[in-house]
Amino acid sequence: MQIDRALQLDAELPLAHQARAATLRMMARVPEALRAAETAVRLAPGDADNLAVLAWVQVAAGQTDAARSTIDMALPLYPIAPGYVNRAEADVRCAAGELDAALAAIDRCIERAPRYAWCRIMRAILYVELNRLEDAKRDAALFRELQP
Repeated sequence: MQIDRALQLDAELPLAHQARAATLRMMARVPEALRAAETAVRLAPGDADNLAVLAWVQVAAGQTDAARSTIDMALPLYPIAPGYVNRAEADVRCAAGELDAALAAIDRCIERAPRYAWCRIMRAILYVELNRLEDAKRDAALFRELQP
């Protein structure tokens, strides 16, 4: 990965560890992602994005309580949380069984970034879980428009 090259140049660069964590998480290499996210937070503990990525990875690692605590630390650090952070929060809340809170986070994501396809599909999934099938069909159709 190119990110590894950045870390060879500067192993103490928190953003590189954060990017590595997110990339590894998307590759389903969760243990490595967790180590990278933890390193990013250790290097820059007050960075909201580092905390949000750590929470997202903790969910994938099955560490739901830790993820909830981590996202709760991250959110107040943003004046207005970006869509990808709302998505991470929704993942955390969903994993914790807090479906209404997850839906509220996804609604904030869509309000701020209406073309962010992942939030559309996540909301469709939440609507299915909440037995709101017509709403789920509508969002699934919107997702297909965004991701043909």
